Amino acid sequence: MKLDSDQNERLEKVLQRFRKDSDQDQDASNCRDFDISKPNLHDNKQAFLREKQVVEEGLASAKQLNKLLVGSLGASGDLNAAANICAFVDQHSRSRNRNRIVWSIDQLIRNNVSDAGLTFVLNFILADLRFALLARHRELETQEKVFWSGTNRPPNHFARTIAHRLARFIASGTGQMPTFGTSRHGGHPSTDYGRALQEVFEILEIEADFRRPGQWAISQLTDDDLYGED
Repeated sequence: MKLDSDQNERLEKVLQRFRKDSDQDQDASNCRDFDISKPNLHDNKQAFLREKQVVEEGLASAKQLNKLLVGSLGASGDLNAAANICAFVDQHSRSRNRNRIVWSIDQLIRNNVSDAGLTFVLNFILADLRFALLARHRELETQEKVFWSGTNRPPNHFARTIAHRLARFIASGTGQMPTFGTSRHGGHPSTDYGRALQEVFEILEIEADFRRPGQWAISQLTDDDLYGED
């Protein structure tokens, strides 16, 4: 997320209230000590389901190709179609790259792969790819249980993330746990953290009520947050 100069200046004024004295002289004019990037989560269930489908399709394709390559190992003869196919692919790859001049690192890598045996190397690459896709699939299954299985509207992840980051920023900057509260009349924030959070939501144009994310963020703080990441 990129801020314009006005947003950047307004956010800097909010953060300045809570920085350690030793940090005031550092180059923080671009709010570099406060992360405003969006978390790696989905904005809606449709986007979530689309990624899950792509990962599952990728796993199925990698498994099928891996099955072909594994089937060619340790076998020979005309009856082994997989071995014949892989032998042809390897020879074709070597012939294609034999006289090609290396102009770039990617061409050098491709030549080295051809020399080692394209299908042999691909077998290991596919194994790594499948492990990575399986790990992502497990993450998506966890997210589905936590965020996308209920009938209620899921929480605004970006709002929660910014609220939590600001709470941690204040805790480490002031050495005190921030608190959250609202006034009886009008529901306006009654604490420094609450007021700052409301301002930050307005600056970042987060269309969410600051109160629930703020309350959630406070509940997530631990004593370690008083000392920051150092």
